[in-house]
Amino acid sequence: MRVGDDVDRSLTGRRVLILPTFVQGTWAEQIVLPAHSIVPLCVTDEADVLQLPMLPVNPATARALLHDYVALRPGDWIGLNLANSAVGHYVITLAKQAGIKTLAVVRREEAAKQVRELGANAVVVDGPELGERIAAALNGGQLRLALEGTTDPEQTAALVRSLEDGGTVVTFAAATGQAPSVPVGDLIYRGIVLRAFFILNWIRDTAPEKRQEVYTELAALVEQGVLKAPVEATYSLQDYQSALSHAARPERTGKILFVPQGVR
Repeated sequence: MRVGDDVDRSLTGRRVLILPTFVQGTWAEQIVLPAHSIVPLCVTDEADVLQLPMLPVNPATARALLHDYVALRPGDWIGLNLANSAVGHYVITLAKQAGIKTLAVVRREEAAKQVRELGANAVVVDGPELGERIAAALNGGQLRLALEGTTDPEQTAALVRSLEDGGTVVTFAAATGQAPSVPVGDLIYRGIVLRAFFILNWIRDTAPEKRQEVYTELAALVEQGVLKAPVEATYSLQDYQSALSHAARPERTGKILFVPQGVR
């Protein structure tokens, strides 16, 4: 990394994250951007260079979902659907680190095996009587937080049935394209709260010092090998058409990444 005349010279040669603000593109071998759009990292060369660039979006989303809505304690239960997504993977990993129990809902048994291996405490495959099976998996426990990524109203309702009164549902994605919803009876009579998360709003609204703290913490977990997402394939920028075709394949098992020349 090189810096301009009015920028802190200590940044020269440092490894940094580029915040995904859409102000500048990132599909490039080189880029010029303002200093406030980067986050310096303190990591060694041992840190996985394929994992670090993914920190600004999904890992930061997972951390915010676990920290910014409910004061969770070790032993608390959270529920999430879309659990085999990248955000789901990071949520399960970070929750395990904090001693928080996870109940994961997935759509097929292959995904169930994957999230079990990640460390989810209970895994339920979508289907008939989902709410009853979630309650049985909790064995008398209740969810303190529900993370909703499908916007499938039936899945949401099934999770909400095991959510404590006054509990919070946070929508972080919309895989079905539907508007997120919570059964009206749960909203009115049980005080369930429905909120939403968007990473660009978090970046905009979070103080630079706090962003630095969060990304430093996440980068350390990457360097330790704790935090990682499966990578299915990497492509050069020149081969972008193949990369986009690969990314569109159904039931992929990992991320598709662009890798600049000289990076391995």
